[in-house]
Amino acid sequence: MGSKYFDLMINKAAKLREDGHPGDARHILDELAAITPDEPHLQYYLGMLCMGLHDNQAALGHFSRLVQLQPGFLEGRMLLGMMCAELGRHEEAIDLLRGVVAECPDVPEIHHRIGLCLADRHRYEEALSEYKEVLRLAPDHSGVLCSLGLLFTSTGQIGEARRMLLQAHEREPESVNVINNLGRVCKLGQAAASLDWYQMGLDLEPENASLTSNYLYTLNYIPGLTPEFIASKYKELAPRCYYPSHEWQRPDKAAGSAGRPLRIGYISGDFYGHSVSFFLEPILACHDRECIEIFCYSNRTDSDETMERLKGFCTGWRCIVGISDIQVAGMVANDGVDILVDLSGHTAAHRLGVLVYRPAPVQVSWIGHPNTTGLSQIDYYLTDPWCDPPGMTDHLYSERLYRLPRIFCCYLPPTKFPPVAAVPSVHSGSVTFGCFNSLTKINESLVSWWAQILDSLPGSRMFIKGPALDDAGTRDELFRSFAGNGIPAERLIVHGVTSTREEHLSRYSLVDIALDTFPYHGTTTTCESIWMGVPVVTLAGKTHVSRVGVSLLHTIGLEDLVAESPDEYIAKAVSLATDRQRLVWLRENLRTMMAQSPLMDVKGITRDVENAFHDMINVKAVR
Repeated sequence: MGSKYFDLMINKAAKLREDGHPGDARHILDELAAITPDEPHLQYYLGMLCMGLHDNQAALGHFSRLVQLQPGFLEGRMLLGMMCAELGRHEEAIDLLRGVVAECPDVPEIHHRIGLCLADRHRYEEALSEYKEVLRLAPDHSGVLCSLGLLFTSTGQIGEARRMLLQAHEREPESVNVINNLGRVCKLGQAAASLDWYQMGLDLEPENASLTSNYLYTLNYIPGLTPEFIASKYKELAPRCYYPSHEWQRPDKAAGSAGRPLRIGYISGDFYGHSVSFFLEPILACHDRECIEIFCYSNRTDSDETMERLKGFCTGWRCIVGISDIQVAGMVANDGVDILVDLSGHTAAHRLGVLVYRPAPVQVSWIGHPNTTGLSQIDYYLTDPWCDPPGMTDHLYSERLYRLPRIFCCYLPPTKFPPVAAVPSVHSGSVTFGCFNSLTKINESLVSWWAQILDSLPGSRMFIKGPALDDAGTRDELFRSFAGNGIPAERLIVHGVTSTREEHLSRYSLVDIALDTFPYHGTTTTCESIWMGVPVVTLAGKTHVSRVGVSLLHTIGLEDLVAESPDEYIAKAVSLATDRQRLVWLRENLRTMMAQSPLMDVKGITRDVENAFHDMINVKAVR
């Protein structure tokens, strides 16, 4: 090819890009690359163009080819490393970028990116060292202060995380990234303060997806908000930032085509040792392989034993980290998925942006998010008659409710767990209440109810466990909250992180009665508590998030531990605490009751779920 033609095409592509037609520019450069694949400058231009189009996989391919053609080109290796990081290939990114740093040590952004990769791999000490190097090279680098805030949050140093983020905010008061992370580290029980931060960010960037999801999810933690208000916010804000930003049409493939199994796609960032997987794994393991094919779309790169087990149940496993929403939609469509099930909602690492393209004929929200998504592109929300009694909550959802006949989930205990211990109060003479739920679920109203329970039972104590309690400042906040309600610190037992799930479960041996949170009920914690023989007292609300405990306790046969008012919640806890004979009986029988209940009827619940999927497809076919 003549150099004049090559230069002409390069210039034409550059002009198209400048004029706002990057797709046309890419088409020209792709044609050139097909003719001259060994031209390094062309690979560079294409890589940069694909990066701007958020086609990270294509950009990675071009930068890889560039480095092959010019191994000594430092910027090419840096770009390849950055693109590996975007796609979650952190170890490759670290190796590449450290090679660049060895030759060019004084670029703060490279150290920052290495630190981010190390933090994602939980190599926190090494990450901290890289962040310190950034601050040495660029003391005013507010971005690394935000990264330090995230690192300290991950290691449980909440006070230090808050200090770093406030410092970053002082330097860049309009940085929505900093504001977003400040919302995540608000004080214990101060979900309303988190909401204020998120609102501040949305005032600056109304269509910021991360801020929107954090704002909406936080609404579930705040007592006193009406269900209608929360629902209105979901329906208003979610469509504002989650919508198809590109034209795309799903290939015309008939759902549930005759002659092949129904193809179910599950999409989530939680396919690992996460609570969502505790409820999903038994369903995946029990799906009828003659009728169901499973595809999983995982927005996570780090693997663990749980992820490896889940992979074994799948016809197709796709890692979608760093891949654009429209490209993932294409994957789902090409896999011929009939029903796409979102398991994250507005929680961390979700991919709701994929579902707005409608890559599957039927789309469902299930398990991971205890509320509507607010998105019209999702057809169903999978629930049960206890979490969502007919006529009570239907109007709160943008989705149509599909109620499984018995319970909305199926629980899988860990493979290793301690035996049920004796009732601790029989030996100690005083009752210990417990709550192992996320500290975010604890609020001032709840603390006041717990204080009244403790005040009614002299000598009783409250055991609160959560990772954030390894932080001295967080512990002090908790103590002050109880002290303000007349309960001194010596009546509290607090514990932070335990190294294994088995060790975590062993802490239930110190608890007589678990107290559920409100308005955001526990799910995994309630199941774990009952599995360890510890009864749970819960308060029923008027929304899914405040009725999960109702569903779990009713299914196991403990409906008498469901309260309908705060006064009744307090009374039931006090009454159970004074009934030692019943506490002993429950301790000896709860595990068996749970094992024999629908909550652990794996085959039965899986058939219920499959029947629901077939019903949804049949309704779609009729339409």
